[in-house]
Amino acid sequence: MRGLRISIQLGVLAFFIFLVFANSYPSAFNLPVDLFMRLDPYASVGAMIAARSLITRL
Repeated sequence: MRGLRISIQLGVLAFFIFLVFANSYPSAFNLPVDLFMRLDPYASVGAMIAARSLITRL
């Protein structure tokens, strides 16, 4: 179980670092800047609570 958790954490970290570099050079990749935040359910719930509305884009 511990190996699975560590591998998932490393995968998410690698994906985050990839998105940082992909958005640093926008001509190489065509990715939305907030892609990582769109995938985070806690951030989307927090944004909806703060806005007091349903944000369908998240």
